[in-house]
Amino acid sequence: MKQLKLPNFFIIGAPKSGTTTLSLALAQHPQIFMPKARELHYFAPDLFPGRGISKSTYTRLFRDAAGYPAIGDKSVWYLYSAAAPDLILDTCPDARVLIMLRNPVEMLSSLHNQYLFSNRENHKIFYEALTAEVMRRQGKDVPATVENPWFLFYTEIGKYSKHVVRYLERFGKDKVKIVIFDDFIADPAGVYRSIFSFLGVDQDFQPVIETHNPRKTVRSRLVSKITNPPIAVKSFLRKILPFVIRRNLLKTVYRLNTRPIVVEEVESRARQWILDHVKEDVEHLQDHICRDLSLWLNPS
Repeated sequence: MKQLKLPNFFIIGAPKSGTTTLSLALAQHPQIFMPKARELHYFAPDLFPGRGISKSTYTRLFRDAAGYPAIGDKSVWYLYSAAAPDLILDTCPDARVLIMLRNPVEMLSSLHNQYLFSNRENHKIFYEALTAEVMRRQGKDVPATVENPWFLFYTEIGKYSKHVVRYLERFGKDKVKIVIFDDFIADPAGVYRSIFSFLGVDQDFQPVIETHNPRKTVRSRLVSKITNPPIAVKSFLRKILPFVIRRNLLKTVYRLNTRPIVVEEVESRARQWILDHVKEDVEHLQDHICRDLSLWLNPS
């Protein structure tokens, strides 16, 4: 009988900050196991109430991990989950945590595009989506495809400091590695070596570095609506289709219904709106991680 294996490291966010590219590169390493399914969010029931996968389904994804020194789970929303740190530590007490952080303006603009692509946002203009947060906090102007309105609170998602501090306090600084997206872009090979060292695997391995999850749009808006229907329909599909089958089917449809788009400059009023809301948080974050992040606050 195989010994049960569970993750001993977690890639926990932020969204649209290179975590998919990182996880796929790590999966190439012969000493690292990453399940094909990502964004499991098994340890974040507070953000995904009633939607979580079962323990048996989760553990089954790691059934082939025996013999690997490093076993990972990439779920970006763990960063924001108040429940995740303690649940992870209770289940995986030796776990290490990788946190990737990106300039909030760029991250939120990319997240807005992702939401448009997946039929979770009804405001095509980024600034209008940002300012809709006031109504959405009252439960208004929330698309029927969105299970938890919190995911549309862009300025909350753009604030990292309290979430990073929570992990630093729970896990200890020696078990948390923070990667800034700008460093990842400037020197990916160097960043991978430092991550391999952090995970205790061969640092000389060189992954094939590719960019994943670029800006994209849908070929057919109708297909997008069908693949991401209202909550009631989604709940029914979860009952009749196993998790893995449902996930693989959606991935295939998304791939066929995708075309890339050119990244445009963030509109100045949207940029300023975000900076006005995250400035204090960025200043707190840089104090906690001992890193100058002043370029994030440059409105140009």
